[in-house]
Amino acid sequence: MRPEFSIIIVNCNGFTFLKGCLRSISQVTDCAKEVIVVDNGSTDESITKTCQLFPEVMLIQLMRNFGPAYARNAGLAKAKGKLIVFLDNDTKLDRHCLKCARDAFARDPKLGIIQCKLVLMNDPKSLDSTGEYLGQNGFLVHRTEMGDRDCDSRGVNEIIFSAKSAGMIVRRDVIRQAGGFDNDYFIYLEETDLAWRVWLQGFTVKYFAACIVLHQAGTSSLILSPDTHNYHAKFHGTKNYLLTLLKNLQAINLIKIVPVHLTLWIGLAYFALFRRQWQTFYWIHKAVFWNIRHIGQTWEKRRIIQKQRRICDSDLFPIIMKKQPFWYYLNKIRSKPPVGLTEGFFRNQ
Repeated sequence: MRPEFSIIIVNCNGFTFLKGCLRSISQVTDCAKEVIVVDNGSTDESITKTCQLFPEVMLIQLMRNFGPAYARNAGLAKAKGKLIVFLDNDTKLDRHCLKCARDAFARDPKLGIIQCKLVLMNDPKSLDSTGEYLGQNGFLVHRTEMGDRDCDSRGVNEIIFSAKSAGMIVRRDVIRQAGGFDNDYFIYLEETDLAWRVWLQGFTVKYFAACIVLHQAGTSSLILSPDTHNYHAKFHGTKNYLLTLLKNLQAINLIKIVPVHLTLWIGLAYFALFRRQWQTFYWIHKAVFWNIRHIGQTWEKRRIIQKQRRICDSDLFPIIMKKQPFWYYLNKIRSKPPVGLTEGFFRNQ
């Protein structure tokens, strides 16, 4: 029997967390599902233990760590379900989540992506993420902040711009129509880029409070070295923000937004230099020059995206954009990770 849901989990050296995630999925019995674990070159016991303890799981082994975007695409290629659930390996699925999602998609044929209510595993009354809006300068604006108390009743659903892939559910035909994840996004913003393209295809992205996923946030810092974690946040974060804008904005807004966005990144780089954070200065500039070197490839992606566009920015922006004053972003930069806009850009150097 064809499954309703394909649950795709990317794992890299995280079996300590993965086993809890898989056990929570096994307790969901009110829908047909398949579970796909894509292993990104783990060197721990992830592969052997998954095969031994969870033989029903489809395991896809990659030879090295290609990043979450590539790995999710590998899982998507094997998925048979009409609805695709993306979970991080450090999450646990609420037993009612999938039924609520199924009902929501059935009610709204234009619904493309559901953002689950991500709550903190060690304090389920506190939120991790409920999605993002687009800011006027191209940065994301969080609907709620990590650690906010959960005040949303189960009936709350709200249009947002982008979802967080730690707990995200997508129609399979929609994600394939949008082209899947972009493999050039090793990590960070890959789901934002996807959500934007889903919007441009004429579908919507919504947050549903009844679809609950528990998330043990911050586990990557336990697996990755501080230098690697900071490199991912600063290089890939900068690179992917610029790449996302270059691909998805209409021409008039490309001219308006990208120069301001780029100026802010350069300003951050020189602020880091002033604080003698040489690596941050270097990584931001490396990210900018990556986009310059790959502009031809990016422009070809842009051509395809703009050709398939079904909604113009003037109609889309009033729905997905939330303007914030400059101090909002300044406070993000100063905040502790992972609440900060750039994962604690000027901490832990």
